[in-house]
Amino acid sequence: LRPTGLDFTVIDLTGGIKVFSSSADFGYVPNEGDEVQISGIIDQFNGLTEIIPDTVIFLSEDNVLKIPVPVSTLSEATESDLVQLTGCSIVDPADWIGGGASFNVELDCDGETITMRIDDLVDLSTAVAPEGSFTLRGLGGQFDFSSPYTEGYQIFPRYTADIILDPVATVADIADVTGEDADGVATSDGELVELTGIVYGGNLRPTGLDFTIIDLTGGIKVFSSSLDFGYTVTEGDEVRVTGVIDQFNGLTQIIPESVILLSTGNTLKVPTAVTALGESTESDLVSLEFCSLVDPAQWLGDGSSFNVDIVCEGSGTLVMRIDDLVDLSTALAPADTFHLTGIGGQFDNSSPYTEGYQIFPRYTADIELVPNDTTGNPNAIQNPEAGGIRLFPNPVSTQLVIQSRELLLGMVTVTDLSGRIVYRRELNTYSEQIDLTGLAAGTYYITLLAEEQFFGSTIVKL
Repeated sequence: LRPTGLDFTVIDLTGGIKVFSSSADFGYVPNEGDEVQISGIIDQFNGLTEIIPDTVIFLSEDNVLKIPVPVSTLSEATESDLVQLTGCSIVDPADWIGGGASFNVELDCDGETITMRIDDLVDLSTAVAPEGSFTLRGLGGQFDFSSPYTEGYQIFPRYTADIILDPVATVADIADVTGEDADGVATSDGELVELTGIVYGGNLRPTGLDFTIIDLTGGIKVFSSSLDFGYTVTEGDEVRVTGVIDQFNGLTQIIPESVILLSTGNTLKVPTAVTALGESTESDLVSLEFCSLVDPAQWLGDGSSFNVDIVCEGSGTLVMRIDDLVDLSTALAPADTFHLTGIGGQFDNSSPYTEGYQIFPRYTADIELVPNDTTGNPNAIQNPEAGGIRLFPNPVSTQLVIQSRELLLGMVTVTDLSGRIVYRRELNTYSEQIDLTGLAAGTYYITLLAEEQFFGSTIVKL
């Protein structure tokens, strides 16, 4: 990095150091990969430790370079070492002077402010500024002209190849990236895409993300094992998700790199009426009519996740999956006949991925009892009218009256459409008013426990 003299870096198995000579080159022309032996005096310039050589002896060439060390910031530890930063972008493109001059450029690398130094003797000094996000490799440096020498850390890319542009996500409709071949294998697996859709259901993961988005063309699961990207899952949100298409047990999903909230309170689609579950129902909001449990004993209701076999009108045996994070996981079993709404899923752990289709109800309101269904099942979810219970007024603005002719009212629970409990109270009476003033306008589901019978209904808050 010096037209006369020497200015380069050597690294051994323990660390690195700059070699600097203002005018003498000792008959050596620096080439990356050379092994050299240097004798000289240790010095420091603007905080950077260096060696002023007395001799430079060439030993060998074409040696293997070390792998760049991944770092998130620059410090004393990165001086004269080959390091790598990710998620970098130029803060102000005007900083990139070009034209063959030396210049500094301020970067944002995954939230850290980094100074990149472009030397006039590297090819980057005449290159155009990189656009978008990139990975940066280079040699750590320092330029701090006053004690204490604890600032001014820099990174020096060696050549154009040290700036590696990140792949650009393809903006796509969901249906364009959820195709599968005859064996059920996702045809877009590994593609980096940007999708926009409406959120359906809640977050089915206590840490990270597990929810569904649907656009006008189709739906897809959004899954992150630990990161939530600052987003709280709320049904009806419109979000933009950038990430990589993946497949897990037959279900196509997107592993997000970012989740951006665009709008809230969007209208949900009308569920697609189906009589079977398959590839076409994956990550779609679907409905089945006149369903019943094959074996009520499969309904655990203990707060865990469980599968329940069901039979619906026009179908064979289907699988309903109750997730432990939805209110149904602690509810009593539904009556023998009900209409069911939910999000299609799949859990097939071997190829071909053409089995294991499921339906995930989002909350209690997704199980709608068929009117006038009387089964005599004491654990069934019943309409309040069946137990002589009245809820009024509905819609309600402030006070909801609950009256029972015969049954003693016990626990009352109100949940929103994401399954979140917004009101719960033990009544122990035959008539009561509950104050719903604090609830936002919208549709809610109310459940009542009365003398070991379970009743449920929707209410509208004005």
